Amino acid sequence: MKRTFLPLSLLLLTLAALQAKDWIQTSPTGKIVIKNIQETPVIEAEVIDLSENEIQKSFRLTSRYLALAKAPIRYPIILTFPGWIPSSENPKPTKIYLQMILSSYATLPDPKEKGLRLSTLNGGSVLAISRRGTYHSEDWLNDLQLLMKHLNEISLPSAGHPQRMLFHNTDLTPAFWRLSEIQIPIPTLN
Repeated sequence: MKRTFLPLSLLLLTLAALQAKDWIQTSPTGKIVIKNIQETPVIEAEVIDLSENEIQKSFRLTSRYLALAKAPIRYPIILTFPGWIPSSENPKPTKIYLQMILSSYATLPDPKEKGLRLSTLNGGSVLAISRRGTYHSEDWLNDLQLLMKHLNEISLPSAGHPQRMLFHNTDLTPAFWRLSEIQIPIPTLN
């Protein structure tokens, strides 16, 4: 029995070590917190259709660009929903951008592929909640509703569109181990 747990333990430790260097500070799971994120350069792909299939295509497009530019894939991978504030009249976003964090713009060429561009993830204060488990759409929409309700309760306006951060590779990480976070930008607090 002990021998079968050793390879599994080594695999989990290796996965944690490979991704730990790219992690940004996450919030405790299930708790709503206010935190600051830094402005950072990203490679961004517009997701044409809101399906998981199209998100995967955009991931492959940005990954191919990073491979050709000899830049590493870094986590989290960010999904932003520009121009969308959830409401009963507007329950789903009409546009998504998939963003991958870059070390810098300095050595990266301009992307040639249609729908791909160098951009910047804005920094500032965000209201955030994180969760462990699968990356299903229903889960993050529920968490987004919790954040919106909390904003109303504390009478704080949002200062931008929601974003979803995915901290693990779905091919390498078991569903129960995956970490994601939903964020809503708020006015910067001093």
